[in-house]
Amino acid sequence: DVESYLTAGDTILIDAGNYLEVDTCTIDTNGVFVIGVDSALTVIDFNDTTAANRKGVYSKGRSGLTLRDFAVVRGYRGVWLANVSASSVTRVRSDTNGQYGFHLDSGTNLVTLAATTASGNASTGYRLQTATSNALTGNVARANAFIGFLLNSSSASNTLTGNIASGHAQ
Repeated sequence: DVESYLTAGDTILIDAGNYLEVDTCTIDTNGVFVIGVDSALTVIDFNDTTAANRKGVYSKGRSGLTLRDFAVVRGYRGVWLANVSASSVTRVRSDTNGQYGFHLDSGTNLVTLAATTASGNASTGYRLQTATSNALTGNVARANAFIGFLLNSSSASNTLTGNIASGHAQ
């Protein structure tokens, strides 16, 4: 439960390996860096895709976060950012989750998702819901059950460049 000891500017380095996580990884501090070795070598496995437990990497109301070079698998929402700003998610893989691979939720703005992959999720690879002024660049959505990239009508001024979506139901 390392997240309860974080202070602004802290870096969590996650070595190569498969890590079975029993609870949601909640980042509740501004300016935190979470860095793995590589999204194929550093894997956080929640082994619980149910809505009741809502497991995943989660942050609400924070800014200055950096998430890089790891994978999140078999959670409910892989990476879930709500009202997060001025942050980046780079080279993160989010696969086989119970709902979304990446969810930029209400109030999330000025977040960059770059070179990420969402595949085999039970609903959508990338969901932007009332999220504005974010940049999605060079991301891949593959074989998610519903759709690759979904932006609701309240998600404005987002920039999507060089992303690929394939093999979805819609």
